[in-house]
Amino acid sequence: MKRNKLVSALALPLLALLPVACGGGEELPELDPAQVAAGKTLFTNNGCVACHGESGKGDGAAAAGLEVKPRNYTDKAWQKKTTDQEIKKVIKEGGAANGMSVQMAAYGNLSDAELDQLVAYIRSFGR
Repeated sequence: MKRNKLVSALALPLLALLPVACGGGEELPELDPAQVAAGKTLFTNNGCVACHGESGKGDGAAAAGLEVKPRNYTDKAWQKKTTDQEIKKVIKEGGAANGMSVQMAAYGNLSDAELDQLVAYIRSFGR
């Protein structure tokens, strides 16, 4: 009986780590409201809204004329599998440099802080 208690005492803390270690069931990190608000401004001012839309569903006014439809940021599966670094890379380098649509422009002029703000706003669509 003592052995079972010892195993339980050791296993329970490890079981608590499983969802994080396995990539399933983890909580989404909190978003900083100031970062999200700044990201929304950048999203609008840089024309992202024209293709990705106000709702982030890829349904902006310009989307109808595009061969490849813009990313739907409300897609929870995409949100879960895509890292912040991947999002930043596509924004900074554009679609063509990342094996995606050539119609996704590169925004290499954005600072790291601005990229973080855009990512926060894009992440807010998946909530």
